[in-house]
Amino acid sequence: MPSLFYKRQVQLNDAYRDTIAALAFSEDGTHLASASLEGRLCIWSVSASEARFVICGDVGFLSVVWINEQTLLAGMQDGLLMYVNFTGANLLRATGWEAHIHPVERLGLCDTKLASGAHSQVFIWRVDTSGKQCTQRRELDSPPKAGASWELPVIVTGLHWAPSINPNALIVSYKDHNTMDSQWGVQGNVPCILLYVSRSQTASLRYSSLSPDHALLVVPNLTTGFEIWDTGLNTPVRKLIHEDTESRLFRPVNFIHRGHAVVGGIAPGWAGIWDLKTERFIHGLEHPGQSF
Repeated sequence: MPSLFYKRQVQLNDAYRDTIAALAFSEDGTHLASASLEGRLCIWSVSASEARFVICGDVGFLSVVWINEQTLLAGMQDGLLMYVNFTGANLLRATGWEAHIHPVERLGLCDTKLASGAHSQVFIWRVDTSGKQCTQRRELDSPPKAGASWELPVIVTGLHWAPSINPNALIVSYKDHNTMDSQWGVQGNVPCILLYVSRSQTASLRYSSLSPDHALLVVPNLTTGFEIWDTGLNTPVRKLIHEDTESRLFRPVNFIHRGHAVVGGIAPGWAGIWDLKTERFIHGLEHPGQSF
């Protein structure tokens, strides 16, 4: 891909005092939603570089996903899902309902299908076309326990719909319950790829990201940096290498540029960008004094 170099365009300040847990751009790129552990959900205007709306709660916001250009869902530490809609410059509506008994740390949306993850629970919901209501359809079974993972808690770390594999396919990754093989199963009407990555390579799998064509999944790797898995072959096919080893497994990672590049945390205060085709490190993005 062509040479890339990013320069900081905007710095959004003064909204948070605690950890930001989730970020998500609206599909049209005009708004950015940010969720924090201190109980603040901000909706930013990208062009104006300012917060249009700030929702304050008593518990932290952990996850966020956009339904449409003016509607989003947010997962909370107390197990609630919050629906947020804004229709004008100063008009915002927010409602919530009890979805899980554990913190809602992961959300995945595809058309009208929503997956929510909270510890061991994965619920499948149907979102109506207006986004005003979610109806629970089913709960997926927990992954099997074996070997070193037998006594460890089950924690969902990734929910990725993959309609190019199957119209209802859902890729699920877990923090500690990993084996060498991926497993394919059907639970209800939802075909599920339960991705069990080797614990010898990744230890605790905290983050994962699926490419736009659903063919590749990127995860942190214990010895190199990040690993690219082929979802069809169920095996790692590429490695993105960086030298830092400090808290590597706790670094977020995402596909960017329509799946041609990857951005991931590499060190306290630093993120890195890699060209996926050449596996070459392009350059770093600095956040002085901060951690990803």
